[in-house]
Amino acid sequence: MLESAIVVIPRAVAAALVIAAFWTLASFVRWAMRLVFRKFVSDLTVENLIKQIGYYTVWALGLLVAAGAFGIEPGDVATGLGLTSIALGFALKDILSNFVSGLLILSLRPFQLGDQIIIGTTEGSVERIELRATLIRTYDGRIVSVPNSETFTSRVTNNTANPVRRALVQVHADYDIDLRHCSMVLANAAGSVEGVLPDPSPSVRLVQLEKDELVLELRFWTDSRRSDFVATSSNVRLAVIEQLRKAGIELPSSDLRVALTKPAD
Repeated sequence: MLESAIVVIPRAVAAALVIAAFWTLASFVRWAMRLVFRKFVSDLTVENLIKQIGYYTVWALGLLVAAGAFGIEPGDVATGLGLTSIALGFALKDILSNFVSGLLILSLRPFQLGDQIIIGTTEGSVERIELRATLIRTYDGRIVSVPNSETFTSRVTNNTANPVRRALVQVHADYDIDLRHCSMVLANAAGSVEGVLPDPSPSVRLVQLEKDELVLELRFWTDSRRSDFVATSSNVRLAVIEQLRKAGIELPSSDLRVALTKPAD
């Protein structure tokens, strides 16, 4: 035991020192890449991809060197990995799937950092794309970690892929109104709101013929960012109500009728 300890302990210390050195080197490489990219590259997604690849490459080299310092030959490591690859594949299936999906997401770039996306029931801004998961900051300030395999195979809606986005506001009206006049009032109301784009201009469509009312759809284009999109849509609704009242066009309201029955004599 003493002879084994004399042999193993120095090797373990050497391996630990190698790992510590490569951890320091990997952190330095990531820090240096961050400084270089901030000066020469404005694409945060590309920066994130190269930083993570460089960081984990240094770590992989460090582990190989540490194994050599511990007395394990690289050939023996490769043979052992080959013999256990099937078992490791099943055991690490989800981890490897997330890792590969993360590389594909960072390479194909279906979305970028800062984009506002919807994945399943999760909606928010892309905070960070890691090799394991995509971090999304929801609109109420929470951070949701979505596994990259789920992100890559799911239907992803990118609300900010384009700088502008069409919004819809439905307006319910009575059958006895002048449709052309009402449509003009609605379009003018939307056009008067700050944030609504003049081109394409706001338009009105009749979309439903209900039993007791008509359903008009006011369409307009505005900034695709959620904060601007929601605020502009709200201001358009306020302007619609104000302009309809000024034009003397009443919005439908539910009628309440009370029937009084006379008791029988």
